[in-house]
Amino acid sequence: MIGEKRIFSVNKKLFIYAAILLFIHQSSGYLIKSNSGYYILFLFLTFLSYLTFKKSVTLFLKVSYDLLPIYFYFFFFLISSIWSSYPFQAIYFIINDSIYLVASILFALIYHQFTIKGIIYFFQFVAYFSLVIFVSIITLASDFTTLGNSSSVLFAIFPYLFISDQKNIIYKYFPIICSLIVMLLSVSRAPLGAALISGTIVLFITRKGIIDLLKTLLYYLTYALVIVAGLSFIPYVKQVFILFIFKFFGFDFGYTSRVLVYQEDYVRTSIFNEALNLYSNYWFQGMGYMNFMKWYGENIGASELSANGDLAGMNLHNSFQTWALEGGLFLVIIVVYIMSAYIKRGIYKIKFSQDRLEKNFHIVGLVNILSFAIFASFHQLHQTFIFFILLGIVLKRKNIIKSNSLEV
Repeated sequence: MIGEKRIFSVNKKLFIYAAILLFIHQSSGYLIKSNSGYYILFLFLTFLSYLTFKKSVTLFLKVSYDLLPIYFYFFFFLISSIWSSYPFQAIYFIINDSIYLVASILFALIYHQFTIKGIIYFFQFVAYFSLVIFVSIITLASDFTTLGNSSSVLFAIFPYLFISDQKNIIYKYFPIICSLIVMLLSVSRAPLGAALISGTIVLFITRKGIIDLLKTLLYYLTYALVIVAGLSFIPYVKQVFILFIFKFFGFDFGYTSRVLVYQEDYVRTSIFNEALNLYSNYWFQGMGYMNFMKWYGENIGASELSANGDLAGMNLHNSFQTWALEGGLFLVIIVVYIMSAYIKRGIYKIKFSQDRLEKNFHIVGLVNILSFAIFASFHQLHQTFIFFILLGIVLKRKNIIKSNSLEV
C-alpha cells in the first residue's frame, strides 16, 4: 500500500513537471523568450524528475544507454563544428538546442513511471493548454501566428488522442476538436495536413471498416464546422480563417496575406534551391549546424530578426536538408539509425505487449513517422520538442505494461 502511494505521488510530480514544461513552450514566447531560458527550465525539471526516483543514478544510466544514439547526434554536430564554415555559430546553436536531448531524457524518465494511459491523459492536457493559450491570444488581440509553437506539438500528439479509451465523450473528443481549431488558426498547412493524414490512418486502423470510418470522419467534421462557424463571428478570427483558405487553395478574398507581403513562398523556394546547390560541396563533411542561415544572410542578403533582436540569415525550413547539408553523410547515418531504432522498438512493443492500449499507442508511433516526414519537409522537425519527446518515450526500454498496471 505504501509502495502504491509513493508511485502515485511520483506520477503526480512528473505530470506537473511535464505540464509546466509544455505549457510554457506553447505560450509562444510570452513567458520565456529565449532558448537559454528553455534550457535552464528543462534542466531544472529534469533534475527534479531525477530526484523523485529511488536509485536515480542507475536509472539515469539506463536511460542514457537507451538514448545513446541521440547523444551521438548532438555530439557529432559538436565535433563537426571544428571544420564548419562558421564554427562559433555552430557551437552556440548546438549548446542551445541540446535542450532537445534533455527533453528526451525527461520524458524517458516519465515513461519509466507512467502507464500508456497516463501519457495519453497528458497529451489531452496539452490540447487543453493550447485552448487556454488560444483564448489568451484572443483576449490580448495578438497575432494568431504565435500559435505556431502549439501546432508544432499538436500535429504529433493528434493521432494519439483517437486511441483514448475514456468513456466520457467530452474528455475524449473535446481535445481532438480543440487541437484541430488551434492548428487551423495557426495558419500553417504542414502541421494540420500531417495531423489530418495520420489521424485518418489511425481511425482506419482502429475502426472495423470503411463505413465506420466514414461515419466517424463525418462526426468529427460536423463538430469542427459548427465550432469554426461560431468562432467566425469574431472579426479577427474570421480574417485568420480566410487567410488560411488563401494559403491552402491559393485564393484571395481581399485580405492582405503575409505570403504577399513578405514573399514567404518565394523565400522558401530560394532557400531550398540554394541548399541543393551547396550540397555537392558539403555532402560528406557537412557545412556545420545552423551554418546555412549565416551563409544565406551573407551571400544572398535576405535576413530576418532573430529571437534576441539581431539580424540573421534565413534558416533551412527542411529537416532533411539540414541533416544532409549541415551534418553531412555521417549525421544522415546517425539519423537513419535513430529512426530505425524507433521503428524496431515500436514493433517489439506492439508484438509483445499484453495491453490493447499500449499496442495502439505504438501503432500510432509508427503511423506518426509519416507525420514527421510531412512536417520535416516544410519545417524544422529537428527543432521541435515533441519529436525528441516521442523518441525518448519509444526508445526507452521498459518492461511491457500488463493490463492491470497502475494508472496515473
